[in-house]
Amino acid sequence: MPEWLTVSTDILVQVLTVTFMLVGLGVLVVPILPGLVIIWIAALGYGIAAGFGVQGWILFAVMTVLMIGGSFADNLLMATSSRKEGASWLSI
Repeated sequence: MPEWLTVSTDILVQVLTVTFMLVGLGVLVVPILPGLVIIWIAALGYGIAAGFGVQGWILFAVMTVLMIGGSFADNLLMATSSRKEGASWLSI
């Protein structure tokens, strides 16, 4: 593959990753879309496209734990506030 094409592909992957991460960060305020999961998927896609090294796997594992913890906390806070406002447990 020509060098210019490799460089262009790398730049395209980086731009797409940053774009998806910024979109994920932006939709954190919209309760319907899972911003943390969008950011996590962007990191996974970048890791697959660019290749995970040892440090990449360690950072991705940390990112996965943070994503799971953040998603759990988000769901717990939404359920607690919904219950406090009178929603039934079946609707939560």
